[in-house]
Amino acid sequence: MSEAYQSFLFGPDSVWVNITYGDRRIEQEGDERQIQPEPRPLDAGVFERLLAYQEQARQEERPIPTEYLFDGMPLLMYPHSGGLTSSWRFILRNQAAELKIGMGTRNGIIGKLRFSAEYLWKWRNLAVCLLDAQVTLADSIFDAPVYLGASEIHLCVDMAGYDFAESAWQEGFIRRSSFTPHFQEYTFVEEEAGGQDSEEQQADGEDVIYIVGSDRLHMRYRRITGFTFGSHKSAVSAVIYNKSHYIASKAKATTWFYELWKAAGWDGIAEVWRVELRFKRPALREMGITSAYDLPTKLSGMWQYGTQKWLRYVVPEADSNRTRWQVHAAWGGVQRAYQQGLPASDIDMGPIIREQKRVANMQQLVAQLVGCFITLHAWYLRECPCPDDEDISTVLHHFYPNALDYQQEREEREKRKGKQWSFSAEVRYRQRLYSQLVAVA
Repeated sequence: MSEAYQSFLFGPDSVWVNITYGDRRIEQEGDERQIQPEPRPLDAGVFERLLAYQEQARQEERPIPTEYLFDGMPLLMYPHSGGLTSSWRFILRNQAAELKIGMGTRNGIIGKLRFSAEYLWKWRNLAVCLLDAQVTLADSIFDAPVYLGASEIHLCVDMAGYDFAESAWQEGFIRRSSFTPHFQEYTFVEEEAGGQDSEEQQADGEDVIYIVGSDRLHMRYRRITGFTFGSHKSAVSAVIYNKSHYIASKAKATTWFYELWKAAGWDGIAEVWRVELRFKRPALREMGITSAYDLPTKLSGMWQYGTQKWLRYVVPEADSNRTRWQVHAAWGGVQRAYQQGLPASDIDMGPIIREQKRVANMQQLVAQLVGCFITLHAWYLRECPCPDDEDISTVLHHFYPNALDYQQEREEREKRKGKQWSFSAEVRYRQRLYSQLVAVA
């Protein structure tokens, strides 16, 4: 691979696991792999506790903190469920995870847990994340042994040095059709870098169908920002997008990625593109992955299949058979990303992530407040032109007594409903809501 192409960060970015009751508690390290599922409906006692929290959330018409802690922060119970057609009866969230809980009467699946990208990149160890979740679920929420089944995983690589927006994307991307069995001729082994010969031999088979180009092109202000391969319902799909542009324009609270990139060698200037593969449950079953604890040992094999067999970016040539076109040097670096195992990091990402999110959200709120204050002052002046020497202090001078009147009115309105409201209590609630304060409800 040319030194100009740099794949410097890779790992799971999103993980979903299904939860069923298990056959025994974890007694020693490594025993969680041996737990087998014992599907049964949700216990009545657990249902009653969750229902009490949900009723309180509905009365207050907002999420409320519960006694259940995950990653040091309370899980918040939301007042709504998954919807009329959903099997999920309760929804709990915090900055690290989203937990949906159902009755489990149809298939024994009593919950579904999604780890957030923030949590996964904070720890950089999927096995540790799974064990942390299993202990929390078994000892705190369900009060019984649980089994974690693999449901969906997104693997990614962040790279710099190549702009896919300028690539030959119309004919350079080739992938296997969804009508082609994914793993009929593929075994998960630690392959050597390259692996192109065996791929070409299999590609010549009559049962393999290839699709040229992406299914969807993403643009912003006429600028190409990404590509989609497959659909959300596909067993295997992929997205390639400009991650640095996405953070700058849509996800400013995730600027903590910059610290991860810099630690891996990013110069702080080059645009970063992300290649992300998404494997859903049908594909995981074809791989023989049922337990969530099978995932950490199969990451390299899944990535090899996704970037060598399922999707490739090649250099267009005169040969009419695209499967014989040479893999682009930038894509070669993408293919080799997981061969060394997940990289360790000496950086404590927890405080960095919290601070970056805090600063980004405060900057956004300040910009919104300034705009609101300007509008408020325009309404206050009515038909009088704004003097040149006025500034925002004039707005704040008029705003303060109005704010006090609003607070008093709000307190009286809540009191008539049988509730209590105060500025300090509301601030403490927001601290818990946005994971700024570790507290047990």
